[in-house]
Amino acid sequence: MPKRNRAKTVSALKKPIGLIILSGLLIAVFFSFNPSPTVKISETVFNVEIADDAAERGIGLSGRDSLNRNSGMLFVFDQPGLYNFWMKDMNFALDFIWIDKDLKIIDIDSDVQQSSYPQAFTSSTAAKYVLEIAAGGIAANDIDLGSTVELRNIE
Repeated sequence: MPKRNRAKTVSALKKPIGLIILSGLLIAVFFSFNPSPTVKISETVFNVEIADDAAERGIGLSGRDSLNRNSGMLFVFDQPGLYNFWMKDMNFALDFIWIDKDLKIIDIDSDVQQSSYPQAFTSSTAAKYVLEIAAGGIAANDIDLGSTVELRNIE
């Protein structure tokens, strides 16, 4: 009789373990079909957060302590235009990369210091996207005007 109870116990343990493994596989499949948004410039890929409405764009990266290398925030606008950016409530310096509707870099502002607030920065021509990355990212990755940008998983 004890052997029989042990067999039931082992069998009962196999079911939860199987469910855990199945759950893990389903999560992995979900994330493989829903990859994170990225911006690729030359050979550099930036993992980005998307700011595509007025509330998100208004907050941006303000109040944060830092930004990881090869990370950033992509501001997405409905229409190309001349949009102002400033460093209100920022705790670290940024590089701004202005991108037009054809996914070309049209302007760059490097090493914008938080002490520059209330000064506003804008592109010289209409931009559809603005990528904010940690200061020094433009120089470290040889990002130049006219470079082509590739957006991945940007809705």
